[in-house]
Amino acid sequence: MRRMFVLSLALLALIGFLVPLPAFAQAPAAAPAPTFAITGFIDNVTTFTHNISGYDSNVNRSRDNQWYGRTRGRF
Repeated sequence: MRRMFVLSLALLALIGFLVPLPAFAQAPAAAPAPTFAITGFIDNVTTFTHNISGYDSNVNRSRDNQWYGRTRGRF
C-alpha cells in the first residue's frame, strides 16, 4: 500500500513538472527600449566592534570597542 502511494505521488510530481500550466506561460513582449540616466551615488558605511582587539586579538578586554562610520556621495 505504501509503495503504491509513493509511486503514484512520484508520477503525479513528474506529470506536474512536464505539463506547463497556463499561469506560468508568458506572452511574447516587445524588446524594452534601452535607457540611460545618471542618478548619482551615495555610499554609507558603518562598523562597530566590541571586545576584540585588532592589535593582539585578546577577547578578555572588557572596554575594547570601536565605532567607525562614513558617508560620501557623487552626483
